[in-house]
Amino acid sequence: MDLGKGDKPAGSSRLETSAYKAQEEISKVLYDPACNIFKPWQFDSHLSHPVTLKTTYEELKILWNEEARFREGFSAGNDTIAIPNLFVKISGVHKDLCEYEKEVEFFLSSSKKLFFSSESLLGENLSEANYVAYSKNGILKPASGSSLMHFISKNGALDIEELAASHFFENMTPQKQLQTTIAHKLGQLIESDLLLKSSSEYATLRILHMLLILDKSLIGLLENFDYPFDVPKIAIYNGKGAPFTFEDCAAISFFYYCGFDILILTPSGHVDIENHINGSYFDNHCLEERNASIDYAKLKGKCDTSGKKALSRMAAFFKK
Repeated sequence: MDLGKGDKPAGSSRLETSAYKAQEEISKVLYDPACNIFKPWQFDSHLSHPVTLKTTYEELKILWNEEARFREGFSAGNDTIAIPNLFVKISGVHKDLCEYEKEVEFFLSSSKKLFFSSESLLGENLSEANYVAYSKNGILKPASGSSLMHFISKNGALDIEELAASHFFENMTPQKQLQTTIAHKLGQLIESDLLLKSSSEYATLRILHMLLILDKSLIGLLENFDYPFDVPKIAIYNGKGAPFTFEDCAAISFFYYCGFDILILTPSGHVDIENHINGSYFDNHCLEERNASIDYAKLKGKCDTSGKKALSRMAAFFKK
């Protein structure tokens, strides 16, 4: 059939129903950033940046499970959104270990969190045998592009756009919007002074390697981060007080820029993340005592849910 001049081919436009138009008008009024009322994924395409809160220890516990939109510093613009987040290290333990365990369990009670009971986020993935799409000379799999070093300058600067064109970010997620977010956060991380001694091509290469071996559960937290609402959390219990690797600190720093809450629990009080992360970026709350011999397995169950010391089976028997 011939189309007359000015006619549109069938399927080139869609007719909005009256109900749809009414819903759109209501949404413009109801879901207004000034009112702090938002619909799900309203800011999915916005670029986010963290606004890290400096708090007291007591305030930390108040803010920990609070949604981003209710925290001081939250704001949403036309294409950007500011996410108030927490980056905290708790050094040492309380004199009363029951009180300490109770607080640790409180921090771990959040629904959107990943907990690591050792100092490593990457674990065995960091071993050379488990390199994913990566080798010492920085080569991606053929389907993913060419040498990673091609995208890195001598001073460690990274060409994000060219890296994206090489399908690098498709190794992490098939979601286009999330690929854009990851690229943006990677750029923020490399340009910042958050990671110490990171302005070299080798350091940038290690950061790229870290991204390739991230656990899928960490990417899953990022995929499900609806900015105004529950803030995803990474909590790490470093019972041995061992220093963190550069790659682990790079992973922590990456998710910090994604707006996550980061909590490092170091009962020994030892230096761990400070070897690679700029101390001005996080709060370090020091408790009364230091204990280098209590890992999470030993801590858990020392007290009952009411905070009292748990009795041994024998003591519990005689108490009857």
